[in-house]
Amino acid sequence: DKLPSVPCKIRSNEQQKYSIKGSILEANADITFDNVIYEINHIYANGHSVTIGEDVETSFSYWSYPSIYAGASYDAEETTIIGNPVITVNSGKFQLYGSGSGTTTVNGDVEIHIKGTAVAEVGGAYMNALVNGKVSVFVDDTATLEYFLGEQRGGSLTDIVLTIIGSPSLEGSTYRGSVNGTPK
Repeated sequence: DKLPSVPCKIRSNEQQKYSIKGSILEANADITFDNVIYEINHIYANGHSVTIGEDVETSFSYWSYPSIYAGASYDAEETTIIGNPVITVNSGKFQLYGSGSGTTTVNGDVEIHIKGTAVAEVGGAYMNALVNGKVSVFVDDTATLEYFLGEQRGGSLTDIVLTIIGSPSLEGSTYRGSVNGTPK
């Protein structure tokens, strides 16, 4: 249940797609998943970049999709992250957050890219977390965006921008980018 401390790609061979399992994992370096069955509940990027490749399957969860947070976990030793993480999702179904969870802080700009066959729910800053920077969300025309929120459950951020490229599928009922409680 520990991710590598050097940048790496985790992928299956051509004959068999392997399952990568974990409950709550923290990134120690930039990481890419490709050609795997992704069964990780939460990844906290800790300011590193996380990439989900074009051939990743996510397992079904009754409650929610697997989540990727740009920042730290509420119970991490270091709750303030300095960096400009990039989360890129090309396939699978995910919840993506520009912040960490709890009273954590990301000092820097965050980019979230939703491409390919990916389906995503996006929250800029979640549950009392702070992003001292801009969260930029890019959705390409073959992907699906199910909901989009700026500040969620007490989260706070400096700015949020949603860029839609082409005609992606917009499903769900909530699209509200807010900064300081004010819709943008």
